[in-house]
Amino acid sequence: QHPSLYRTLPSVIAGRLSLRMFISRLGLSFTVGLSLLSCVSALSCYVNDKQGNVHLRSDPKWSFCSLIPFTSEGTGRLYGVGAANEDISGIQAAFAQSTSFYSVKALCLYERYNTGALSGLFKIEPEDEFKFRCFCNTDKCNQETTFAAFLAGMRQ
Repeated sequence: QHPSLYRTLPSVIAGRLSLRMFISRLGLSFTVGLSLLSCVSALSCYVNDKQGNVHLRSDPKWSFCSLIPFTSEGTGRLYGVGAANEDISGIQAAFAQSTSFYSVKALCLYERYNTGALSGLFKIEPEDEFKFRCFCNTDKCNQETTFAAFLAGMRQ
């Protein structure tokens, strides 16, 4: 609706206009404008709680949605991932490989956790844990709960 919005936004991106000036041209207070911008940039992921209920949540701290696929042997997990809750540098590097003709839609990892190396306090050394999980970086991309459905959903 704001006629100068489309002329002004490229100036902000190019660094010729401060974010504060851009927001003031829209007629918003700086605080309200930052709140609106953070809402727009928050990633929306599905999250399941301890009871198994699935909820859609948005969090500006998330960079990826994640899925531990549900199996016949146990429950899976849906959640959002950001730098605040784990090291995501390797995941970011994989997604950064995207170009105009090639894009990383999801990254799936089979991980081994050497739990015995975490602490020498155990009398009986715990067994290693293995985890298969996938990461994606678009809103609601972890909506499917099984691996096959997740892969099919990534084609959308």
